[in-house]
Amino acid sequence: MHIYYKKGITLYPKHNRKYKYMTSQFSPKVSEILVFSREEATRLASRSVGPEHLLLGIMRDKQGDINHIFSRMSVNMDNIKHELEDKVREDDITQPISTSELVLNDQANKLLKLAVLEARMQHSQIVDVNHLLLAILHDQNNNGAKEVLESNNITYQDMLAYLQKPSKPAEGMNLTSDDDYDDELDDDHRETHSHAKKLWAKRYLLIPLIHSLQTFAYVLAVTLVFGILFADNGLIGADKLSAFLDSSKYFAPFITSLIGLIPNCASSAVITSAYVRGAISFGAMTAGLISNAGVGLAILFKNTRKTKRNLLIMLTLYLIGSICGIIISSLEYLFIF
Repeated sequence: MHIYYKKGITLYPKHNRKYKYMTSQFSPKVSEILVFSREEATRLASRSVGPEHLLLGIMRDKQGDINHIFSRMSVNMDNIKHELEDKVREDDITQPISTSELVLNDQANKLLKLAVLEARMQHSQIVDVNHLLLAILHDQNNNGAKEVLESNNITYQDMLAYLQKPSKPAEGMNLTSDDDYDDELDDDHRETHSHAKKLWAKRYLLIPLIHSLQTFAYVLAVTLVFGILFADNGLIGADKLSAFLDSSKYFAPFITSLIGLIPNCASSAVITSAYVRGAISFGAMTAGLISNAGVGLAILFKNTRKTKRNLLIMLTLYLIGSICGIIISSLEYLFIF
């Protein structure tokens, strides 16, 4: 059974009292998020409303608590939005659609039910936006929204630590006394505080350390390869490389710009060494150094899936380096720079 939308109103079959009861538990803010989700599905020409659209709808509420929490967690909101949009476009097969009656798909329907359970776990009778976000992250079957959040280091436990604000449970929760309730609050505070410490250590110590070690390993590996190939006694050798560049001096700016695109500082060292040996002109060296971005290109391809954009950036660097190299080489030739 699906929940249907029309003109921003949630509609359910009159005979289905179960869904009518479930949707009556949602806060007005959740109803607004559901409307936003439908609009996002329409904007992206999707066939149905899925978890990705729900998360996009949540993120559209700029003044909401979730966006404030994302800001405190130093989350790149634009990056998450672009990844969600890319995932929706990848999953949807291009075909004629009807935007007048978009429905929640099975995954999104399941998330609404999970949101109700999350609200009960938090001793709340009303399902709010934070329960919907927790449901997305707590889903045992990976959904697109959960994958994007976790790829940006946002997990269920992390979000729960930020969202958890213990409140006095509703009537009938079977707590024997106020003392029991106070003890439970103290336990919750201690658990949240402990998890917040672990979260701080993970975000500001462990993750930067792992990133630094990965970058170090990459730089070391590529530098070793350059050394094996282009050192004085390497497989190719600096002399052979210099001789090749010297024999191709008219095309040297194009060649050095290409070498400069290799994502490692060792490529700039090879280019500079060739200039010192007199194998290339000042313009050719400048071309290679302009196109060189160090390990930046490797990080770009590792952290984003926008291959076309990344290739365009590489092409731009190559063209700018080559053109500048040709201009400087021409000036060098005319004026004996």
